[in-house]
Amino acid sequence: MGFRGQVGFENQSGLFGKVTGFHYGGDHDLDSPGFSGEVDFYYVDALIGDTIHCGELCVAIAGGLRYGGFEDVEKRSGQAVVRSYEFDGWGPVIENAAERALSERLSLYAELSQSILFGEAESGALQQASSTTDTLAAITEIEAGLQLSFGLGPVQNAFIRVGFEGHYWHIDSANTGLWGGVLSIGGSF
Repeated sequence: MGFRGQVGFENQSGLFGKVTGFHYGGDHDLDSPGFSGEVDFYYVDALIGDTIHCGELCVAIAGGLRYGGFEDVEKRSGQAVVRSYEFDGWGPVIENAAERALSERLSLYAELSQSILFGEAESGALQQASSTTDTLAAITEIEAGLQLSFGLGPVQNAFIRVGFEGHYWHIDSANTGLWGGVLSIGGSF
């Protein structure tokens, strides 16, 4: 299970800034019986952007800086680590988002972000020295779904989102992806 948290601001003209954090940690099965794996994905984004309102359609574009990382550890059942791979790095990120009203309270939403991180990868295996190399990571994310908007006392523009999200992380030969359902709750004060 993963989680995402976000804090930001937006002025009257649509200019905004936000900081977003994401983490996913979980187990994965390996093709070899008796082996198991654990993965961790994480990042923190600092973004500045602008929102453009065109009738029923709102489009936002943002750019900024991302710090992110990935760790994959493979173990023999209940024993020592057999192989590990770890990456962390910094780089630019861009994000595009769109929201299309279907009614006064219901809308479709979609988000796409892309980042390229420059960092170090460290890999090691049982009874071998670990090695560190400079490398690049490309991270692509797509999210889409339905949004229900409502007022909630002092919270303006409160919303609940239900949708799907997919990630693709390309780091050296450690290509991997995540996909799943999304439930988001938010609002502005």
